[in-house]
Amino acid sequence: MSAYVTSPTGRLENCEIVDLDNCNYSIKFVPKEMGVHTVSVKHKEMHIPGSPFEFTVGPLQGGG
Repeated sequence: MSAYVTSPTGRLENCEIVDLDNCNYSIKFVPKEMGVHTVSVKHKEMHIPGSPFEFTVGPLQGGG
């Protein structure tokens, strides 16, 4: 299993793969910039279903 996050400016960001047991995993990372990020998750060098996928990082709202 491998994973990487690509920032809006094209930088590869460090991420951590956490084994939650029962073939479930979580990807953790701390964004360094706002905008659309792409997460790629591969198993045996092939993208898992739904990978790569995108999400948007925006400013924190009052209250965190």
